[in-house]
Amino acid sequence: MSAETVGWSGVGLVLGKHSGRHALRAKTEALGYELSDEELTHLFVRFKELADRKKLVDERDIHTLMIRAHQGVVQEFS
Repeated sequence: MSAETVGWSGVGLVLGKHSGRHALRAKTEALGYELSDEELTHLFVRFKELADRKKLVDERDIHTLMIRAHQGVVQEFS
């Protein structure tokens, strides 16, 4: 039986407070995001803050962090 058989199509890499930049980059790339080194640095800071509050950070959390990062950039230029 595969993960897809039971309806799960997510990436198997679990992130938590001990995860590093390389793991975060791998997860964002698997989700279809391409980040510059500077963008990854900013995202990593927010990721660590979230990981300190949550035991595990899932794909929805990563998407939310990316959306909030994009909103911050848009507001900065408004």
